[in-house]
Amino acid sequence: MLDYVGVGIVMGNGSDVAKAHADYVTDDIHADGIYNACRHFSLI
Repeated sequence: MLDYVGVGIVMGNGSDVAKAHADYVTDDIHADGIYNACRHFSLI
């Protein structure tokens, strides 16, 4: 699935396989990963 989307984003605590296919790996879910990814891509 990550190979077919425009930009694949994986949480820092995601699997190594998912991270290998991601365009961007954000922080762990417990370290505000979703928020940080949104800030990185200027969505907020």
